[in-house]
Amino acid sequence: PRVARAVPAPGGRLRVTPEPAAISATPVPGPLLREHLEHWAEVYDWVYGTGEGRHADDLDLSGWRDSVTGAPLPREHMREWIDRTVELILESNPRTVLEAGCGTGLLAHRLHGSLEGYVGTDVADTAVERLSAAGLPRTGFVRAAAHEVDSPTVRRATDAVLGPGARPDCVVLNSVTQCFPNLDYLAAVVRGALDAVADGGTVILGDIRHSALVERHFTDLERARDPEAPEEVIADRVRGAIAEDEELSFAPEAVREIVTGFHRPVTISTRARTMKAATELTRYRYDLVLHLGTPSGGRAEPPVEYLPWSGPERLVAAARAAHAGAPLVVHGIPNGLVGESPESPGALAA
Repeated sequence: PRVARAVPAPGGRLRVTPEPAAISATPVPGPLLREHLEHWAEVYDWVYGTGEGRHADDLDLSGWRDSVTGAPLPREHMREWIDRTVELILESNPRTVLEAGCGTGLLAHRLHGSLEGYVGTDVADTAVERLSAAGLPRTGFVRAAAHEVDSPTVRRATDAVLGPGARPDCVVLNSVTQCFPNLDYLAAVVRGALDAVADGGTVILGDIRHSALVERHFTDLERARDPEAPEEVIADRVRGAIAEDEELSFAPEAVREIVTGFHRPVTISTRARTMKAATELTRYRYDLVLHLGTPSGGRAEPPVEYLPWSGPERLVAAARAAHAGAPLVVHGIPNGLVGESPESPGALAA
């Protein structure tokens, strides 16, 4: 059976709890998980097949659209989004990269020249076939889902490109976690990626939807679509949008829980998208970098002081003190991108 429980819910809905085995990724994918992955494969095969956002071989933005207008996201903003992601990946100086969910190759085209080897996987045949035909040096592309980074198919590709038995220095999952069915699948993928990466390497989860910002995101969308609507109407629409939201979102704490007790030492750093434009890709999303071992290669020293946010001026003074050798953690910083504070984020750069 695929359903463990089904109970009536408000609004004439039916709340269904699937059998755990039906949606599990291990030891073998359950039937509902297979259906979920095939659904996304069909979606992206169609999206990539249209080529509607294909500006160049290395800039295919098919599927990247504004949630309010439905129009393609500005090309210059997407270029900056890509550049920041590439910088994040290369920050740890990897020689080899495995990207799960490589899509149209926005990262592959920009990474391969800086690497000794790159392997990309995707569930969409169209993406894999097109990138394989591009003939990028020191690359390989295969059809595989995110939980299959250690599958025979992917291992054959990494053996051929990275070297027999070689592990990648960095495993990248950028802008794919929103397509995952649940946190259990996320856990299976994260642990699989951590097992696959080389000692001292990194796993990067990029462009993650933050669960604490989902309500704010939908509220901003509804206000942009209908600025004159009463607050109670907006609130009702937001509740409906959240109830129908099929994409996964999670906070950094979810990943911290996943890696707790992992058999290899892992440290996590949370990153905001540092971009000029304030759009939905910067306001409501973030990146996580998982390091096998501490980033410095040794044991991280605990901070000597926790400082609550009280404005940019005090933060600047505290940062100067920290620069002199006193570790510091500042908490409670308002998110200026989503209007939590009248202060501009640019004030911190002054």
